[in-house]
Amino acid sequence: MPGVKAIDTVVNIRTPRVMERRSHQFVLFESSLGKGKEPTFTLEETIEKMDRAGIEKAFLIAVKIGSPYFGFNDSIPYSFVKEAVAQYPDRFLGLAGIDPYAGMEGVRELEEGIKEHGFI
Repeated sequence: MPGVKAIDTVVNIRTPRVMERRSHQFVLFESSLGKGKEPTFTLEETIEKMDRAGIEKAFLIAVKIGSPYFGFNDSIPYSFVKEAVAQYPDRFLGLAGIDPYAGMEGVRELEEGIKEHGFI
């Protein structure tokens, strides 16, 4: 269908602010920068990449990975996603994640993300 742009359904925010708080135990790949030095992209650079790829909107995921019970965990706080969506509401939507180990606290956080911040 000509003229229809794509929606990327799972995009991890990789801004310097997010990546500097990321646990180096959770390095997904070894980049040309070296192990534990994954590339970062500002929100503006992310939008430029989206434009080059023909992506109109992206769901930014509030990642919940691992568990503190297993000695490794990582997350992108809802607040980071909320800020990005507020800055570029025509390009980003928030995608809520839940940590199953967080119990009812996690459920309440998920509920707040959906009801108060419009996350999916």
